[in-house]
Amino acid sequence: MLSMPPATNVVAASTVLQLEPFTHKDYKELYVEDAEFKDVYQECEQGGTSEFSSDFHLQNGLLYRMGRLCIPQEDTRICLIREAHILKVAGHFGASQIVSNLQAYVCWPKLQNDVAKCIVDCKLCCTSKPTVS
Repeated sequence: MLSMPPATNVVAASTVLQLEPFTHKDYKELYVEDAEFKDVYQECEQGGTSEFSSDFHLQNGLLYRMGRLCIPQEDTRICLIREAHILKVAGHFGASQIVSNLQAYVCWPKLQNDVAKCIVDCKLCCTSKPTVS
């Protein structure tokens, strides 16, 4: 089975989701400050190979976990969720489909919970669908 290198996944995700471009420097600064990724980021920067960081690696200053880009900071995460949910090609999918789509390219702790919270707040879904899934 052929797979795309992680950098290609990032380009594909930002193209499909029509995201504002981000720079490696921006994410590097966010990783250092992020409560969820700062320890593993610093360990990877120092070449650490502990059990804690074994699933993570750095590529061009970006942190990846098992080939998926780690997304720091809540504002960035909410933007990704909204883009994945609201895009015309996405068609206001439910939480499980949005999680599946996002997990193909990115990861962060409690991604499923964050998606569920954002989907519940979608006014269009609340008024046009009997339940939000």
